[in-house]
Amino acid sequence: MLAEARIPIIAFVWRPEEMVLPVTQMAHRTGTRAIFDFSMVKPQALHSVLSEVHPAAHCSDIKISASALMDPSLERLLEETRAQDIWVECHPRFPAAIFPIVYND
Repeated sequence: MLAEARIPIIAFVWRPEEMVLPVTQMAHRTGTRAIFDFSMVKPQALHSVLSEVHPAAHCSDIKISASALMDPSLERLLEETRAQDIWVECHPRFPAAIFPIVYND
């Protein structure tokens, strides 16, 4: 685990349709994180969904599927949107070898 990841956070997971200004403002005011769950959105549709978000409803944390993480278009998505942190929920059957674990002890 990276040293930066050891900082405890409080986060709430929201559906894509809840990506509105009051939610992001609440997260900012309370010092929490708003993670928007796009894990059910196909990788090809992620860009169009995120580009429709109002600029004031800044979305810096997104949750995507493991298949979206492996999609070649993810790099372009990250460059063109303001998403900074990517969260991926991995099923126990997902090959662990794809994600090298780095320990910083």
